[in-house]
Amino acid sequence: MKTNHPVDKSDISSPSALVKAIAEDEKMYQEELNRTFAGLGDGIFKGLRRLLPVTKQKIEWEKVATYKVKPGQK
Repeated sequence: MKTNHPVDKSDISSPSALVKAIAEDEKMYQEELNRTFAGLGDGIFKGLRRLLPVTKQKIEWEKVATYKVKPGQK
């Protein structure tokens, strides 16, 4: 995963205030990531799982690289 979270802390005057501001920013960023990851199971991953056809056959893991999904098939 690759993220970019720019932070502007140019108005900080002391090193201890800078450390405190960075810690607060990092905490908010981590909380935002946690909320995003918590929603993945309900939305994105569930949608991806539904793209594969239901064949009710066991998957032959040795041949999994040869399996294909036809466009438009649900």
